[in-house]
Amino acid sequence: MKRAHRSEQGFALATAILALVVVGALVTAGFFAASQEGRVSSSNAQADLAFYIAEQGLQNTLGSVRKRQLRNIEPGETLDRTGTVAVGGRTVGNYQVSIRPFGDEFFFVESLGTVTQGGRYAGASRRLGMVVRTMELRFPMTAALTSYGGITLRGNATVSGVDRKPTLWADTLCDPPLATESGIRTRPESEITFIGGPNVTGDPPVERDATLDTTVFSDFGDVELAELKTQANIILPGGSYSPGPSVQGTACNFINTNWGEVDTPTHPCFTHFPIVHVRGNLGVGGQGEGQGILIVDGNLTVSGTFRYYGIVIVGGVFNNNQGSGNAQIYGTLLTKNNADVQDDSEYRGTPVLQFSTCSAQRAIEENDAVSRLFPVQERAWVDLTAAGVDG
Repeated sequence: MKRAHRSEQGFALATAILALVVVGALVTAGFFAASQEGRVSSSNAQADLAFYIAEQGLQNTLGSVRKRQLRNIEPGETLDRTGTVAVGGRTVGNYQVSIRPFGDEFFFVESLGTVTQGGRYAGASRRLGMVVRTMELRFPMTAALTSYGGITLRGNATVSGVDRKPTLWADTLCDPPLATESGIRTRPESEITFIGGPNVTGDPPVERDATLDTTVFSDFGDVELAELKTQANIILPGGSYSPGPSVQGTACNFINTNWGEVDTPTHPCFTHFPIVHVRGNLGVGGQGEGQGILIVDGNLTVSGTFRYYGIVIVGGVFNNNQGSGNAQIYGTLLTKNNADVQDDSEYRGTPVLQFSTCSAQRAIEENDAVSRLFPVQERAWVDLTAAGVDG
């Protein structure tokens, strides 16, 4: 009986030791599993944060880079951007973005996001890529004046198809001048009347284009006129205005009558090229000035020494019929001449309509709404993190 009792005691001890080993193994395994799960969860969270940082780099770049910056990228080079990302007021990481051109109007944007918070868990990174393009505005840059209806030129009016930039603009602001275009482009049946000594130059001075129709005044490539109006920075009712640059402190004051500073490079409003939409007839005069894209639903009447550099689209007629002043427009002027009734535009006195691709180019490239980047419609985005891409 005593032997059996001692045997049972030994078995119980062995069982207890085995149970302790099993429980210890289970606890260790549970702790290890929990630790691994915590690390995996933390790694996933850091990877997701890196993804967010990289995506923020893409969006910030698309929202800030403009055409004027992209056209200066040399072949084989990139335009680089860096920045930090904060969450709840605390910096959580940084991004490095590069933009590579690979075709007309097309670019590849690559963004590397890196997490900088998290102590020993910091350093997670994700790399994203996106195919983007610039908005393509195709205004009919084939003449200083494109008119659907008739035209009357009186006195010493000047219309020139020779491509010239505004006198005080530096050569570095735009691409080199292009070949001379027509002074006036109109339909074969539109009547052009010369009274006095107007000067019309170009190649040819007057182009009779049988293909000219009303779509020329409303279809501008990626954007139609109706959509362009929705992009306007300034919307005004019909009326008379004398626009001019406005400064608040040392910054450009973006009020409705500030259409930019046309001559002084050091002026805060020299790079202000708004889209102005006037819902009705517009009269401008005095010593007013402006630059950008001007859309007038009705008639446009200018007088005095008004100067405008850019693209002017008039749904009605253009008149400089006050017989005084020397108003100037550098860029291109499109007058639909109230196509339904085919009214005539009239140029009197000494107005100057000067063809200028430089003015039109800056009007587009300096405006945020029409010079931004945006993703191509399909398959624009790709995760490059595991694609073997060498940054």
